Amino acid sequence: MKKIAKCIVVSGIISIFLWGTAAWPFELLYEKQGKAYYKGDDGITIEHEIAPNATTPSFLYRNVDNKVMYFRAPNGKTLEARHVGAALSLSSVPEYDWWHGCSPTSAGMMMGYYDINGYAGLYYQRLVPRGPAELSTFSAGTYRANKAIASSQHVAGYYTGYLNSGDDPCDGNLVTCHGGGNCLADFMGTSQDMNWLFPACNGVIAQPVNSDGGTLFWNYTDGTALTSADIYIFGSCFWETSGMYGVGEYVQYRGYSFSSLYNRVIDEQRIDGTGGFTYANFKNEIDSGRPVLLHLDGHSMLAYGYSDPSTVYVRDTWNPGIHTMTWNGTYGGMQHYAMTCFTPSGGSIVPDDLVANVSPMIYLLIGQ
Repeated sequence: MKKIAKCIVVSGIISIFLWGTAAWPFELLYEKQGKAYYKGDDGITIEHEIAPNATTPSFLYRNVDNKVMYFRAPNGKTLEARHVGAALSLSSVPEYDWWHGCSPTSAGMMMGYYDINGYAGLYYQRLVPRGPAELSTFSAGTYRANKAIASSQHVAGYYTGYLNSGDDPCDGNLVTCHGGGNCLADFMGTSQDMNWLFPACNGVIAQPVNSDGGTLFWNYTDGTALTSADIYIFGSCFWETSGMYGVGEYVQYRGYSFSSLYNRVIDEQRIDGTGGFTYANFKNEIDSGRPVLLHLDGHSMLAYGYSDPSTVYVRDTWNPGIHTMTWNGTYGGMQHYAMTCFTPSGGSIVPDDLVANVSPMIYLLIGQ
């Protein structure tokens, strides 16, 4: 779907068509002996013969990614030609029904995406073990993705009913409750009272930490990125309760790593400082093949595409299908305020889920 703008003026450059991706301004260096010399956005110099008494623009140059064309107008000014309303959405993005928490379910969709598609030419097939991740869980059945999101051990230890609080069947840490974390909800702290953190964390966070289905995310109010390394330095009261940090723990539990993992308040919602995560930042994540967790004031979803000027495509845990919202807008009456970005690393050059689609009993025997 495209929207065409007939004439838009941007930073003094007349644009016949406007593409959503920025390009360096086209620079006229000098004119000499009937020729004009221009500097392109890749630094090279372009020589152009000036047509005397020209009445129509003449072609000069395409930029390095072929998204912008430049012309010389008869009045000597430079025209740029771009497209407006560029839309991009990632393919083979899972849609998962709510499974004991919107945040771990949305993170499960992110893990499922990399399990199915890989990243940067590498495989990440252990992110959803026991076989390839499903594309949808919106029907009756038993799903591998649900085990990665919230395992039966997690549910037995921490979940009694949606929004229940202060009644965890197992009132201890992951090791005490079931020998260590084994799913996203475990590591993200979802549904967990975390009474074992107190009294050391008195004055830092309220007790109990999460009601059933809830997950906590920390952010810097000035809009700068709060990384997993940052929050770890702050101490266990912070990283143990961080949903973002837990995503990294889960990825490492599955035998991979990450080159980037952070929370960031969107630019329009920052309280202080000079800038936050922008729509352009989000587009760059999608253009780079990375879906992003989108946080509302009370809900999490997976953002996987965009359509200019400000539409975001999301996978919601409430209903299947394509859903959209406006950047910095509301969805279901809840305000968009932050994102969690993740870049996987440590993948395999060959398919690494070597026991795909085997009996669940085998996975019990090998401890998965």
